Amino acid sequence: VLVGRWRNKAGAAGSFASMARSAQRPAAWIVISLCLLGLLWTQGTSSIGAAASMAAASTQQKIADAILTVTMSAFQMLFFLLPGLTLAYVGVTVYQSRDRMTPKAWAGLLLLAFGSSVIWALRVRALDSMDAPSPAAHGAGGAGKPVGPVHSGEEVLKSDGTCVRLADPTKEEGAPLEEGWQQALAKSMTDAIKQGQEQVVMVFSRQGCPWCERQLPVLQRAIQRRAEGGGQGAMAPPAVAAPTAFVGAAATSPPPGGLLFAPLRVFILDAGEFPYLAQQFRIEAFPTSMIWGSPGVTPLVARGYLDDDSLDEVLRVAALATPETGDEPAKPRKKGLFR
Repeated sequence: VLVGRWRNKAGAAGSFASMARSAQRPAAWIVISLCLLGLLWTQGTSSIGAAASMAAASTQQKIADAILTVTMSAFQMLFFLLPGLTLAYVGVTVYQSRDRMTPKAWAGLLLLAFGSSVIWALRVRALDSMDAPSPAAHGAGGAGKPVGPVHSGEEVLKSDGTCVRLADPTKEEGAPLEEGWQQALAKSMTDAIKQGQEQVVMVFSRQGCPWCERQLPVLQRAIQRRAEGGGQGAMAPPAVAAPTAFVGAAATSPPPGGLLFAPLRVFILDAGEFPYLAQQFRIEAFPTSMIWGSPGVTPLVARGYLDDDSLDEVLRVAALATPETGDEPAKPRKKGLFR
C-alpha cells in the first residue's frame, strides 16, 4: 500500500512538471515576440545623444569625447546586431520544434512575422520622410506649405544693434517659412564661402545644450564688433583643421585688409535639422564652431564653448590664413590640445 501511494505521488509530480514545462513555452514565445517587435520599432528612431555638457578644460573634453565615442559605438553595434540575433534564435527554435507545433502555433508565427514586416516598412518610410535632401542636389527650393518653428538660421545684425535669427536669409524678418528653407540657408552659406567677401562661421548646436545657449551671446557680440570695426583678442582656442568642403575656386579677392576686417556671418545649424552636415563633418560635441577663411583655405574647428577672446583669436587665424600652394598635398594645421 505504501509503495502504491508513493508511485501515485511520483506520477502526479511528473505530470505537474510536464504541465509546467508546457506552460512555459507560450510564455517564452510571448516574451521573444515582444522583444522582437520592440527592437524593430525602436532601432531606427532611437538615437544616442552626444555629450550632455562640455567640460571647461580642453583635456577633460578630449577624455569625454573619447568615452562618448566608444559608448556610442558599442550601443550602435548592439542595436545593429540584436535584431538579427533574435531572428536567428527564433528561427532555430521554430525549426527544432517544428514537429510539435500545432496549426494555431504556425498561424501565430506567420501573423507575428507579417506584423514585424509591417512595422519595419513603416519605420523605413518614416525615416525616409524625415531625412532632409542634400543642398547640393537641390536649389533654394520653391514655394511650399508652411513649416513650424525651426532652430537653425543666420544671426543678422539689425539697425538697433540687436541680432535676429533668419532661418531663410532670402526672406525678410517675420515672413512665413516654407519648405525649402534648409536649401536656401545652405545656399547662402556656400555662396558666402565661395565669394570670399565675408568671413563665415558655422556653429553646430542641439536642443537642450546649455553651452550652446551660452555661446550665442559671444557670437552676437563678435558680429557687432566686426560691424563697428573692433579689434581682435589674443587667446588661442582649442582648434583643429577640418576637411575642406563647400570650398570652390577663389571667385573674388578678399576686401582690402583681408577677411579680418570683412563682415562676419554666423550660421547656427541645429544637428536635428541638418543631420547630413553633422554627419559629413563628424560632429560629436556641441557646440562645435567651424571658422572659414578665404576660398581654398582649410577651415578651423573649435569644439566646445569659446569666450570672446578665444573666438576673436580663432577668427583672426582663419582670416589671415592663405591657401596652400605647390604640388604637395596640404597638411592639416593643428592648434591647441586637439590633435
